Amino acid sequence: MEGAHEHFDHYSPEDIKKVIKADTRIVCPNSMLAVMEANAFPVQAVYGMDPYESRDFEGVKCEGIPSYNIGKPFHPKENNWLAYLVELDGRTYFAMGDTDATPEAMKVVADVVFVPIGGKYTMDAAEAAAFIKENKPGLAVPIHYAEEADVETFKKCLVK
Repeated sequence: MEGAHEHFDHYSPEDIKKVIKADTRIVCPNSMLAVMEANAFPVQAVYGMDPYESRDFEGVKCEGIPSYNIGKPFHPKENNWLAYLVELDGRTYFAMGDTDATPEAMKVVADVVFVPIGGKYTMDAAEAAAFIKENKPGLAVPIHYAEEADVETFKKCLVK
């Protein structure tokens, strides 16, 4: 689960169709419900969520966290796009998607954080490292980057 919204790098109907099963549940922002339903995915259910909404899927808890940019036009807060905080088997996972270090993200406590490091549409590697140093998850997994150099910068900034 990565932060969801309609952009091609987060939503690929062709790829979804390759991996879903009949009992798959798809969670997306409410703004994407019509798009999801138009694709008629052969799944048990598609669930729309709003920021701060929580759902329990047979023991898998999911909370929508606002995912947006600060000072960039690409992912405005008004779109109500989501990052997800998922609790599974007593561990918490925060899939941030395309976002910056927002006040809402700073409040999330998780065992594992999937943190964007690519810059431009998200935090850059240094900003992401500062976020992780402040947030202190058990594990940080860098995502949403194009260059291996971003990962190296992220690692270097974490140990400074």
